[in-house]
Amino acid sequence: MSKTKENRTRAAIIAAVERHLEQSETLTFSLEQIAQDAGLSKGGLLYHFKTKESILEALVQHFCENFDERTLALTQMGVSYAKAYIQVSLQPETIRSFRLILAVCASNQKLLLPLQKPYQDWHARLKEDLQNEQLAYGVRLIVDGYLLSAVGSFQVPRKDEVLALISTLLSAAGHRN
Repeated sequence: MSKTKENRTRAAIIAAVERHLEQSETLTFSLEQIAQDAGLSKGGLLYHFKTKESILEALVQHFCENFDERTLALTQMGVSYAKAYIQVSLQPETIRSFRLILAVCASNQKLLLPLQKPYQDWHARLKEDLQNEQLAYGVRLIVDGYLLSAVGSFQVPRKDEVLALISTLLSAAGHRN
């Protein structure tokens, strides 16, 4: 099987899992359901992923890669990393994915491990861009708080309020935003 076809098949499986979990109230699925939804046999699915856990690990990795790709696209257009990080974080697609990832990780704490390295990388890029560790933490905490509020449908601040808060934080620290 060519790498391109293999990547497309894996992407179809991840998309099938994502669709199924978004529609499911129990966060459970069978390999047969996912294989059928992805247009594969169960054996074809097992060729790519040996276990449910490996599928969920790939889902978490997909979220991180997708976040990185969207952030990189903005930085390549001249947007600073911090602004790109904030902009991508506040998008409905990120909120939807974050909701799903949190639910999946809550059911299996080991799935948090694949998130640790990307979070460290995102923090390091924020720190480098903002040239200040505390500002990087501040931006991350504000964004993470917004995402958690949106995921839980808590009292969600408007995006313009979040952006104003971040702008105030950066201005108070003497950083040009």
